[in-house]
Amino acid sequence: MIHAAPDFFWGYTSRSIFRFFKFKVGILGKKTFPSLVVIFVFVGLPVIVIDQLTKVWAQSSLQRGQVIQIVGDWFSLQLVHNPGAAFSFAANHTWIFTFAALAVTACIIWFGRQIIDTKWQIALGLLVGGAIGNLLDRLLQPPGFMRGRVVDFLNYKNWFVGNVADIAIVIAVVIIVALVICNVPATEKDLERAREEAALEAEEEAEAAEDVEDVEAEEKAAEAEEAAANLD
Repeated sequence: MIHAAPDFFWGYTSRSIFRFFKFKVGILGKKTFPSLVVIFVFVGLPVIVIDQLTKVWAQSSLQRGQVIQIVGDWFSLQLVHNPGAAFSFAANHTWIFTFAALAVTACIIWFGRQIIDTKWQIALGLLVGGAIGNLLDRLLQPPGFMRGRVVDFLNYKNWFVGNVADIAIVIAVVIIVALVICNVPATEKDLERAREEAALEAEEEAEAAEDVEDVEAEEKAAEAEEAAANLD
């Protein structure tokens, strides 16, 4: 009897702790963890690795000012160190793009936990991979930390020079626009909202069909009454 209360207390406490961690692990295992793994590991990380490896190759194999034509004047290789954005926009404000890339990465980490659709995960993975790929250049490339120049080497008919990270970002934007236009739900809330809208539309269609049936029934009844009156 003396040990009954402590045994009950520790047994109840251990079961509560177990249930708490089981709930947390269940959330991470079913929602948060897989989504971020797809975004950052399966998609983002390969983009970063390929981007950085190709930049290392470009800096070791290409000389500044050298142009190697691949498809005539349409596509060539040319090493450029870009301090700004596309078309060297805001070349003297590299730190702005550094903070922008950090903000994009942080937002994807936060909102990416809620993403349940694979297409959205792939799009965000391409976006964050491209953002981090260019961010590493701004952090590690000369002339200094957060002021580094992005390594570009893919010349598109002298319109602009980009890299693998830029390609990933462009593809991500195209996919995101297509998903938004097609109204593809990204999170469970979006999915629930889509289901509610679909149910509401189905209900409205059913009511409209019933109204049509009622009108048709009234018309048939009126025709029957008129036919009976004519017989009289």
